[in-house]
Amino acid sequence: MFSDAFAGDAIYTDRIESAGEGEVERQQVGAVVNIAATRRLGFESPEDALGALMYRTAEDSVEVTIVGVIPDILFSDPTANIQPEIYFLSPDEYRTLNVLFDTDDTEALATQMDELWSEMFPGVSPNRNYLDEDVAAWFETDVVMGQLLAIFSGLAILVAAMGLFGLSSFTVMRRTKEIGIRKVMGASSGKIIKLLILQLSVPVIVANVIAWPFGWYAMTEWLNEFVYRIDLPIYFAGAVLFSIVTTLGIAWITAGGHAFRVSRTNPIQALRNE
Repeated sequence: MFSDAFAGDAIYTDRIESAGEGEVERQQVGAVVNIAATRRLGFESPEDALGALMYRTAEDSVEVTIVGVIPDILFSDPTANIQPEIYFLSPDEYRTLNVLFDTDDTEALATQMDELWSEMFPGVSPNRNYLDEDVAAWFETDVVMGQLLAIFSGLAILVAAMGLFGLSSFTVMRRTKEIGIRKVMGASSGKIIKLLILQLSVPVIVANVIAWPFGWYAMTEWLNEFVYRIDLPIYFAGAVLFSIVTTLGIAWITAGGHAFRVSRTNPIQALRNE
């Protein structure tokens, strides 16, 4: 990494720009690269890149020694690919000052920074922004999309629950005569409820089996847009289990409630109504 013990780590661009043709001043400087840059430069590992020599460009005479390798850092849109980066220490062209702080009183900190800035650079107004706000802006579209999906998913679940309730009610009422006959033949209320619940569970399970492969594909394609992402199988398996349990619970409660009510009535009354 860059060190004060090595004056040659710094590159002074004013010397390069002020030198005329035939008067180019040769500089030997240090540079820090990211892992993506080591791969682009053809090194098999980051360790192999340390100490390697190269030129900054094909035209100038700046000899660059790689003095450090850092992990890949995402500086922009989280869906963008990480690009190879080479970092130089240029004392004569600082443009950005990064400040790491640990305080909740950001207003007082900003005031102190402005006072210090005015002492160091009088007449120059600082353009200040916070990293967490920049990161939040990157995900603003995804947050809004997630909120919209949550709202419409809730509506879809409500409609599906109402449909499942109606389907179970219709199934039980349509089989009122069958339930009466089974009661006359000695079937208990528990057996009748179990039979109807199991029969109604089949279409619910089939619906989950059909729906989840599409959900897996959509989530995989969405996550593939990000450089850093979660491991889908863990979270997806939990979502699948939750949805199956929820839909089956709705089906069992509605079907079981209707079946219990019908099975408790006098079978003669059920047959007479038919």
